[in-house]
Amino acid sequence: MATTTIPWNDGSGDNIYLTYPSASGDQTVVVTSDANTGAARSKVVTFTSGVGSITKALTVNQAAGAVQHTFTAQLSSYDSDHQYYSIGSASQAYKDLDNTSACGVSLTRGSGAETWIYFKYDTSSIPANAKIISVACQAKVQISSANTNYVASKGCVMCSGTTVKTASVSVTATTNIRTFETVTWTRDEVNDIRIKMYATRASSNVNTNYYLRIYGSELTIVYTV
Repeated sequence: MATTTIPWNDGSGDNIYLTYPSASGDQTVVVTSDANTGAARSKVVTFTSGVGSITKALTVNQAAGAVQHTFTAQLSSYDSDHQYYSIGSASQAYKDLDNTSACGVSLTRGSGAETWIYFKYDTSSIPANAKIISVACQAKVQISSANTNYVASKGCVMCSGTTVKTASVSVTATTNIRTFETVTWTRDEVNDIRIKMYATRASSNVNTNYYLRIYGSELTIVYTV
């Protein structure tokens, strides 16, 4: 089979695809298109015969697609029902990536002690019937000591409720903006979308204060209705 790609040329970057047998002679051409997320569109495709210069015009019409919207947000709260030692200046986490003041989470003391906390977004303005096209998120994070003799493991992941959705991104002693991987989300899942920060103490300096810090984040959800 062979395929010819024809741009819609409507600014969307979408294409029409003509699929047909590679052999000459009578054949059936299958016409398909990328899904339309904009206004109704129409395109005239001209077929030309290799013999006798015969031409035939085919008008391809596609109805309007679902309207695409972009939702952006910063963190808006945290879940105090899950273990953490103490938290200071929580509102500092509810900022964008340019923020220079952090919300610090003090690690639980003790050998092997675990600390975790969930920071939450408010996505209630996204319609309940929305179809989630993509979710992108970055967070600006840091830990006061990355020495594995003091802090055995640390990181942050994106979750729906307490269900982990992404691979963990690293948290280092240098303040960095970290990007979470792109995964598929449903509308129900983004209803309780969160960033989980966590750390586990090692066996040294177990009563010394160490801190996970988050300065801010940027969440972008593209959806259609």
